[in-house]
Amino acid sequence: MLLQEFDLEIKDKKGIENHVADQLNQLRIEDIQTKTLRETFSNEQLYVLHSSIRPWYANLVNYVVTKEFPPGLSTSQKDKLRADAKYYFWDTPYLWKFCVDQVVRRCTIR
Repeated sequence: MLLQEFDLEIKDKKGIENHVADQLNQLRIEDIQTKTLRETFSNEQLYVLHSSIRPWYANLVNYVVTKEFPPGLSTSQKDKLRADAKYYFWDTPYLWKFCVDQVVRRCTIR
């Protein structure tokens, strides 16, 4: 397939409208060539934060996926979880919700 077979028109954006090209254009070649990659971190320790607080969606996702209640829930909490879960479904790696306006929305996990 040759490019001449198509009726193609290329439109260029000015530097102000095309931010990526504008930033790349402002880089100096000397700066790019003299930079080397660092093989180590400045602080060679990685930290892990442990939290005992479970996210709001943990019980919901576990119930939607396994249909099992977490241990220690009261009857009213199980009823609430069951009622809430009917609006959600899990499609790895996202949690989705059937909303009132008939739109399926992806839940943001923070």
